[in-house]
Amino acid sequence: MLLSVFSRHSSDCKYAADRTFRRCNCPKWIGGQVNREYFRKSAGTRQWNEAEEYRLKLEDALVKGLPPFGPGPESAMTSVSVPTPEAPPTLPVALRPEEISAAKPEKPRVTVEAAVEAYLADARSRELESSTLSKLETIFRKQLLAWTRVPGLDYLDQIDLDVLLSFRSTWADGRLAKQKKQTRLIGFFWACVRRCYIAQNPSMGLGKIKVVHVPTDYFPRDEFHRILDATYIYGDPRGGVIDVQAIRSRLRTMTLLMRWSGLRIRDAVTLERDRLHGDIFAVPPGL
Repeated sequence: MLLSVFSRHSSDCKYAADRTFRRCNCPKWIGGQVNREYFRKSAGTRQWNEAEEYRLKLEDALVKGLPPFGPGPESAMTSVSVPTPEAPPTLPVALRPEEISAAKPEKPRVTVEAAVEAYLADARSRELESSTLSKLETIFRKQLLAWTRVPGLDYLDQIDLDVLLSFRSTWADGRLAKQKKQTRLIGFFWACVRRCYIAQNPSMGLGKIKVVHVPTDYFPRDEFHRILDATYIYGDPRGGVIDVQAIRSRLRTMTLLMRWSGLRIRDAVTLERDRLHGDIFAVPPGL
């Protein structure tokens, strides 16, 4: 079982192609597979956050065997009147005391794969940057999910602190990258707690990764001259796809651009030529 919120777009909505878009004014619905059948119900609102609250109430009703999922004269999912978001589900009047005290069905366990896919789908619906989405897919689909399959950890509740410590020991990143990856890992498990996949966040026991920030310094004049001199001899003169003199000229140009513009290396590499005004590469007197 995995209920989720989706937008039922009107025909003139410009986001009609994306059911997971949150910020349009179209009606919000709840849907998902329940007992091998597709369940769908209007959330009675156009606000995504209110629909999410209603989804949690429906999932709670499913776990407890209450309408529209449990016994009662109107238990069929297609014809039951589900309580509105403002009113919590109530027991049917016809239930006998022995039925109320009967053992309640346990909530189905959530697999690691289902939790990862739900988390990534939510990230895409929030329209995060493509670079951020790529990092999340790498961490959770290509690394966490692939790693849990090796020891046979199929379900989310099988992951505890010891498992996460073992997973973290496989990271070959630098300190700063490890710190950011651990932050995203903690956020993933908090999202699982909020969606009631697990009761506790197992990543809260992870110790902090210490990062020593080294302040950026400048090159003294003599060092800068040595960097420029190196651009005249860099490369293999025996030939290649790009002429070695062209490579040396490009390196020298980029070095001077970074020196007199203050741009970072990434910004200098991607700078378009039509953004340049005047002869910025003229070296001031006295350099």
